[in-house]
Parts: sequence; C-alpha cells; structure tokens
Amino acid sequence: MSEDKSILDHLANVKELLAKHKLVEELVHRQDMPRHDLVEEVVHKQHLAGMRTLLERIPLAEIAQIIEALEPED
Repeated sequence: MSEDKSILDHLANVKELLAKHKLVEELVHRQDMPRHDLVEEVVHKQHLAGMRTLLERIPLAEIAQIIEALEPED
C-alpha cells in the first residue's frame, strides 16, 4: 500500500469515527433519562478510548497530517 493511500485510509477512518461520535453524543444529549450527565460522561469516555485505539496504530507523522486535514470543529 502506498504511503498516500495509507494516510487517506487513516484519515477516512478518523473522520468516520468522529462523525459516529458526534451523532451518538447528539442523540444521548437529547434523551431524557435518569443520570443523564453520567451517561454522557461514559459515552464520551468510550469515544475517547475508541479514538485512542485507532490512533495507536497510526505512525505519528501520519497523525500530524490527519490533524492538519481535519476541519477545525473536528
């Protein structure tokens, strides 16, 4: 696999994960449930762990390129 394709694949994976996280967090935020703050915190921690797991497999130089390619709000 070429380096450019690898970076593009990793960028796509990061963007997909960020989009899923945003969607889930918006849904949880809108839900009326007991201990809502705790649920939001747990979901957020799960998302951070998922992103960490993804990024641990990517070389640091590629992570820097991915960060530069992301939109500021991401």
